Amino acid sequence: VYIALRERLEVDSDSLRHALGDLASYLSRRAVCGFTTKGYNRVFMRLLEVVTNAQEKPEVALREALLKLGGNSQAWPSDEEFSQNWSNRAVYKELRPAKVCAVLRALEYAARGSFQGSLEVPEQSKLTVEHVLPQTWESDGHYSIADMKEEHRLARNHLVQTFGNLTLLTGPLNSSVSNGPFLDDLREGKTLEGKKAGIAKSALVMNTYFGKPALQRWDDAAIGVRSKAMLAAALLVWPRPVQHVAMSKMISDALT
Repeated sequence: VYIALRERLEVDSDSLRHALGDLASYLSRRAVCGFTTKGYNRVFMRLLEVVTNAQEKPEVALREALLKLGGNSQAWPSDEEFSQNWSNRAVYKELRPAKVCAVLRALEYAARGSFQGSLEVPEQSKLTVEHVLPQTWESDGHYSIADMKEEHRLARNHLVQTFGNLTLLTGPLNSSVSNGPFLDDLREGKTLEGKKAGIAKSALVMNTYFGKPALQRWDDAAIGVRSKAMLAAALLVWPRPVQHVAMSKMISDALT
């Protein structure tokens, strides 16, 4: 489908960018929602036929075909479906780290514009997914839940794996960010640097979020707030249908 679009549309044209944006939205939304890939061979053969048979504006024909697909096996997920899964799905376990890294890296790339000074984002191989609230929160003792019951423990263990608690770090910085407290902690005359300060050292746009002075606590509520901010950016990066405007500033504002 990509090759067919390249053959019919100018390389630097808005038409090609919009067509590829639609495909990216279709695939990314389905991945976040956990919808099956088993029918993709049939879906993309059908889309290839649509593109090659279009007398004019193949990008319009492609979008119309994508919007007509139905059922979890083929549909282009709605904003509601995408939002629900973005906020609630334990993506680190279910989508797997490599795909989570790719999704977060796409958000980072989209957030960069001329005002950032650089469009360069580290290669995926140089990035790792970091749990802001550690997976080992129960044993670490820094993120305890008062009067915790079993349902609270299970709910948090699920929340820890959602997008709101995940960010990207480069390898060297990742190794220096401990599973310690969120804020700096003074113990025995020594200051233990908290995760807030460590993550805020990152050059990635998405991590400027943790430099906010008002952010003094990282718990279930804080994860929910960040999840909503990230979702606002994700809906701009992978809209349905594509919004034909430059959105890097809006995405950066939502992330930070």
